[in-house]
Amino acid sequence: MTDYCAATSKITGFLIDLDGTMYSPSGLLPGARAFYAWLNESGHPFAFLSNTGAKGSMQVQQKFMTPPFELCSLAVQLRHIFTAAEAQMQLLSDIVPEGGRLYVMAGGDGSWINALRMTAPLLVDSWEIRTHLTEPEAKEWAKHAQEYRAVHGRAGVFVVHFTDGTVSKMVDPRTGQSSYADWNYSVFRKSTYLLTHGAMFVYTADDAYNPSVDPDFPGMMFALPGPGMFAAAMRKVMYPAASLQEASSRSAQESAAASCDGVDELSAEGEFIACAGKGGNRGGQYMMQHALSMLRQQGHDGRLDQVLMIGDRFDTDIRGGRSVGIETCLVESGCHSREMQRFFPTDRATYFASGVEQIVPPEFLRKFYQAEVDNGVHDEAAQEYLLSMNHKQPGSDAGMARKRSDVTRKITSISLVNDVVHAMNGAAQVTSNEGQRASPPR
Repeated sequence: MTDYCAATSKITGFLIDLDGTMYSPSGLLPGARAFYAWLNESGHPFAFLSNTGAKGSMQVQQKFMTPPFELCSLAVQLRHIFTAAEAQMQLLSDIVPEGGRLYVMAGGDGSWINALRMTAPLLVDSWEIRTHLTEPEAKEWAKHAQEYRAVHGRAGVFVVHFTDGTVSKMVDPRTGQSSYADWNYSVFRKSTYLLTHGAMFVYTADDAYNPSVDPDFPGMMFALPGPGMFAAAMRKVMYPAASLQEASSRSAQESAAASCDGVDELSAEGEFIACAGKGGNRGGQYMMQHALSMLRQQGHDGRLDQVLMIGDRFDTDIRGGRSVGIETCLVESGCHSREMQRFFPTDRATYFASGVEQIVPPEFLRKFYQAEVDNGVHDEAAQEYLLSMNHKQPGSDAGMARKRSDVTRKITSISLVNDVVHAMNGAAQVTSNEGQRASPPR
């Protein structure tokens, strides 16, 4: 396992995760301000990539201007920000036909619907977008989903998630009726009707949980259900129904071959399931390729071996980077640690680092932190770094960085257990399906 070394690195372009990499629920992580300052001063092309399904670039920009997440006195330019919600909007404009029907569960402030309409105005205006369905409506939609796929060989009905885990109450675009204010059995029941009759499931990210903190329990992190948890429930109900529907559309020869090879729950994924965020089955095209184009627009020469994806999760950030052939670095400031690499055998990180602070060249870091202290800026990371440098032993950079990471991560056993269980399930699935498909799981 190789530690990232800023002093010898040849990286010239950076793709950077946000939650767990640049900030935690309580504010910016150590080194985030210094890293951002170095990116701007060095002129290296960069893009912040968030797997959020509830926010667009403008909401991320606003967050970076709001304490305790304030990154700089000036706003981060939008050309440096891209989210999974925006990637999913482009995906939908590519796959939903004219007259398509969308049953949407969404979080955030509801801005997704206006942003979606701006993506492809005429096409989106032809869609029927609903956030609430009655029981009879849901069953009629299921009938339409089945008939449309039988006639056209593709989906005409879509179950769509624009959420980071929570659902926000909003007005149904057609009826004006209030939609769901939270997940409930009715949401899952009606989604099940659609997904088991040929509807396509579209979601933003596989992040299993989101971290949260409680001031009454200092030093602890409490895992909140993330988009990946709800996506897993939807995916589960689609098997084997989706695979059987795919098989029914094959020729006799194709069906016989599939029967010999065996059919697993991922075999029909391309036609029935789409995830646009980092690590998703459509994330390489809609998230990562777009991010690389953002770097090129900033002047990067496009060499993949000189682009680094930085993030705190193997199954989203590292997987996303590997999907487009770039270098990857797992930072141990969020969800995952290097010790968990064995649970993600197909998502191997090129480098490891304690946090983004380790990505910054030491000489710039010392200069930046000294300026912070001299200007009276209250920055615990600056004070800690300068103190550690004064007591540094030769050759102790990596060890010192890991020690500081252990202090700042504040990750408790609940988060590690959740991820280990999730990872073991994923690893088992990879092993059991080995040889059945050429591409790695979502």
